[in-house]
Amino acid sequence: MIQEADIIKNYTSDTANSVIEAFYSELVSPEDQKLFDLTFAKKIEQKQLDEFLKEWDIEKFGERKSMMLSYVMKANPQLQFSIYEKPRLEGLLKYHRFHNLKLIAHYAKIARALNAQNIVPMILKGGAMKHIRPDLSRAMGDIDILVPEVLEYAKAREICKNLGYVEEAPSDHSVDLYLPNSTQETVDLHLNLIVRR
Repeated sequence: MIQEADIIKNYTSDTANSVIEAFYSELVSPEDQKLFDLTFAKKIEQKQLDEFLKEWDIEKFGERKSMMLSYVMKANPQLQFSIYEKPRLEGLLKYHRFHNLKLIAHYAKIARALNAQNIVPMILKGGAMKHIRPDLSRAMGDIDILVPEVLEYAKAREICKNLGYVEEAPSDHSVDLYLPNSTQETVDLHLNLIVRR
C-alpha cells in the first residue's frame, strides 16, 4: 500500500527536479557545462584539457568563469597549458589573491575593533567561502559581515566611522563601507540578510 508520505516525497522530488532542470537549462550554457565537467572531473587527462581549450577562450568568458579554469590548473600541475592560457590564469590567481588579502585586512581590522566592544560579527558569503577554502583565490568585491542586533548595528557603524571608513548606501539593514577617496568597497555591514534589488 502506498503511503501518503511516499506520494508527497515523490511529488516534491519530481517537482523540485523539474524546477531545477528548467532553471539550469536557462542559466547554464553548453560552454558552462563543459567547464563544469572539466572542473569537477575526478581525473583530467591532457587530451581532455586540449580538446576543451580548442573551443574555450579565456578572453571571451571573462574573469569569474576563468577562475574555475585557474583552479583546474592549480589542482593539476601535471597538465600543460599553452603560453596563451597559463600566464593569464596565473595572473588571475595572483591578482585575486592580492585583492583578497586587502579585503581580509579590512575585515580583520573592523572585526578586532568590534570584538573590543563585545560585538561578534559573522562573516558571510564570499568571505566565508574564502575562510573555508583559503588556498583558492576568489573574485570578491567586498566582505559581508552580519551583526546580530539593532543596537549593535548602530554601534558597529560608529566604530567603523571612527576607524576612518565612510558609508555609502546606508539603510536600516546594511551599509557599504569604503575608505575615503576610494572607489573600492571593503566591507558590507549587515543587520539582516534582506537582498537588495
